[in-house]
Formats: sequence, C-alpha cells, structure tokens
Amino acid sequence: MASHRAGMAPKRVAGVQEVASAYATLLLDQFGVLHDGRNAYTHALTAVEQLHRAGKHLIVLSNSGRRAAETTEKLARLGFNKEHFTGAVTSGETTHEALSTRADPLFASLGRRCLNINWADRGATPIDVDSYGIELVQDVDEADFILAHGMEALSGAEPRRVTLEELQALLRKAAERSLPLIIANPDVVTVDTTFLVPMPGQLGLWYEAMPGHGDIVLMGKPAGRIYDAAKRVLPDCAGAGRILAVGDSLAHDVKGACAAGIDSLFVVHGIHKEELTPWSEDALRRLANEHCDGHTPTFIVDDFSW
Repeated sequence: MASHRAGMAPKRVAGVQEVASAYATLLLDQFGVLHDGRNAYTHALTAVEQLHRAGKHLIVLSNSGRRAAETTEKLARLGFNKEHFTGAVTSGETTHEALSTRADPLFASLGRRCLNINWADRGATPIDVDSYGIELVQDVDEADFILAHGMEALSGAEPRRVTLEELQALLRKAAERSLPLIIANPDVVTVDTTFLVPMPGQLGLWYEAMPGHGDIVLMGKPAGRIYDAAKRVLPDCAGAGRILAVGDSLAHDVKGACAAGIDSLFVVHGIHKEELTPWSEDALRRLANEHCDGHTPTFIVDDFSW
C-alpha cells in the first residue's frame, strides 16, 4: 500500500488503468468525478465500464444527503449502468440509519424536535418523520437538534426559504443553547456544471467558530462512519491496501481516505480545478496543508478516465 505520509509527493498517472491492477475495490465519489451534477463525464462512463470489465468492485461513496437508492437511480439516468456498481453508500443513508435506529448514544439523546435545513431550488430531501420519530419545527428556540440536508429552506408543512445570512443568525442562536448539529452532507462546496455552490458542510465550519456550539456530527466524508459503512458492503474485502478511494476534494476524499488507511486517487479537475490550473506541486502542497494536515493523495489524475 502506498504511503500517505505528510509531504510525500503523489504519483501522477494518465488514467486509472495505470493503478487499477493493485486494487480489488474502488470507492467512487460522484460530483466532479463521475458527473458535474447534471451530466455524466464521457471519460467517467468509459472508466466505470472498463473497471467493471476488469472485475473490480465499484462502490459509490458520496456525501449526498439523499438515500443510496436515489443515488444509483440518478447515475442510471445520467447513462451509467447500475449493474456496474456493487453498491452505493451515501451520507444521507448513514443519517437515515442513525436516526431510524437511535443505536448510537449521541443519536439516542438528540430529542424529538428537529429543525431541518433543506433544499428548495435543488429539490428538497424527503424527511421521514415517522421513521425518525421526530417533529419538524422552524423556530430554533423550539428545536432539540438541527439536521442539515441543504442550504435553502427550513422543512415543515410549509417550507420556509432562508438566506445564508439567516442561517448564520440561526446557528448563533443554536450555539447559545449548544444544540447538536447533524450534517447529512458534509461537503463545503460542490460542482454544479461549471460553478461551485455552497453545501451544508459550510454550516459546520460556521458553527464550529461560534462560542458555546453543540456537537457537530459529520455523517459522511471525511468522518470514519461512512468508510465503515462502505467496508460492510464488502465484508470479504480484507486489507485497506486493496481499496482505492477516488475523489476531487482534499478535505473530504483525500483526508477521509487517509484517516481510514485507504489509498487515494485525487481528481485535479474537480472542485480544486481553478486553484490547481496551471498545475503546480507547490499549490498542491499548500492546499494539502490547508485541507488535510499536509497529507497528500497516493495518486493524482486530471480526470477520472481509463
């Protein structure tokens, strides 16, 4: 297994074909790797097909706040063959499991009144109030905890739109009561065609900087629980050296893989494209220091191509 030692230079490759033989399983990020949010990358369609032909287990590992089944259905609509994927693990799925079972002591203690920050224009994530045993509220003073799926509205019988400024004010009030913040999508930004849009992970950064804030729980990358869930999809796949994580975020894909003891293939032409064009190893080291404690990916590639 290649090292993730801080400051170690990664190996640049032309495509995933150069390294695929060393791995049985690939954990594939979505946005910026497989598609741009609306359209599949042609090179990614080819790479997935070739990896499947080579007998690799392909697991989609995504910080999407949506359930795993929705993720695979979206990939099918974009032109991917669902049969090419062994499975999908999303932060939305880990959130659903944690809230449904309340097996984790922190989730068991959350209370029942939930303020859910959701999407509006991007399509609201359905909240299973019956399975979760919760009541949706829109006043932070009434809430026992905050659940973040989006950045545009507060869920309820009549969803209420909110601005980023209003969300910051809401978090300040939440910090006064040390309310827990559960982040179903830990991404800070994501790719939407050629633009980057803010994501719920930004709420965690804001909240962390506020005195008195409560627990901040990331349900996806870089937190370990989503990697544990991915490994449960393949219980017979022993040895982290047989797994390769592919992603375009240093703070999520690379940092998370490093913490999980998994090798990583970093896609340059994703959310860091502007910062790394033209290519510079110095720029990569600077970003690695900023986002993942100086650890660098095992391999780098321009795009997720074969």
